[in-house]
Amino acid sequence: MSGPAKPQSRQIVTLVAAVLCGAGTILPLVGVPLLRDKNLFQLSPNGAWLLIGLTSLSLVIALLRKYQALYVSGLASLGLVVYTLVAIHVKRSGYQQNLENGMDQSPMKDLGVNFMKNVTIRYGWWVMLIGAILIVAVPLVGSRLGWAARRQDEPPTSQ
Repeated sequence: MSGPAKPQSRQIVTLVAAVLCGAGTILPLVGVPLLRDKNLFQLSPNGAWLLIGLTSLSLVIALLRKYQALYVSGLASLGLVVYTLVAIHVKRSGYQQNLENGMDQSPMKDLGVNFMKNVTIRYGWWVMLIGAILIVAVPLVGSRLGWAARRQDEPPTSQ
């Protein structure tokens, strides 16, 4: 009679990575002056639920110990995080340029431009990014370590 299998270090790292990625969806991502910070659910609800789904898929894959499949969920998570970050930067730049060009004669131009300059990217992006990178790294590092261990077990070849 055997007990439950012990979790491997790759499972634990995947669990931590998935928690980081999931937690990043509710952490502040964009700081807007005079308003409260925005998280991924407020910026892109569909993107937030997709990221939660991908991290859940990563957990299931880790529990099944099919680590090579983590490339798919990890790269998809990483791509979603990077895409959303780039989209936020592009939108912010567009708003800032519209303010600079569209309010040439307005006395409120400087106020609007300074307001947009103070819209900041917050720490939630780093949490999600680290989680997504760790999900991709688990099968990569695991396969490298497994390869090195197999090479040590092989008898030396004589020539």
